[in-house]
Amino acid sequence: MQARYSRWDDTQDPFGPELSAGELLEEILRADGHEAFIGAFGENLTLAGVDVTGAVVGERWAVGSAVLEITGPRTPCWKLGARMENVEFPVYFAAAGRPGAYLRVVTEGELGAGDAVEIVQRPRHRLTVGDVAGIYHGDRGRCAELLRAPELGEEWRTWVQERLAGERPSLPG
Repeated sequence: MQARYSRWDDTQDPFGPELSAGELLEEILRADGHEAFIGAFGENLTLAGVDVTGAVVGERWAVGSAVLEITGPRTPCWKLGARMENVEFPVYFAAAGRPGAYLRVVTEGELGAGDAVEIVQRPRHRLTVGDVAGIYHGDRGRCAELLRAPELGEEWRTWVQERLAGERPSLPG
């Protein structure tokens, strides 16, 4: 498993101390008439050989000298459609079922292209990035299950709590 690219610019990232990671999803880009390039989806970290969708929420990765923790999936929004010049693109991205993930920086460090991604901790609850995305995009009646992952990002926890309280939930991510 290797990191293929890293970029950190907190002046443009609305999630502050979190990074976004994803796979280079060439088939989605090409189907929409775009060339595949690293960082195409606005991710800070593009990965090869890493099952981001199957990663457990709270899983910790050592990459370079940094340690990162999965906090939940990315959710495609209008910004991705604007970036791809296609308002429907977020729908294609979500339908691919490989959302990428947000990662909390646990230990600051340096990382770069070619750095190995090593899983250093995996929680027992087994709730994956794909599970969270599936519940959000289709099976919202199961949203209470998300609370079994204490490492789930605050935006996701708020979404679940508002939904369970019968409120109109704000969108995570």
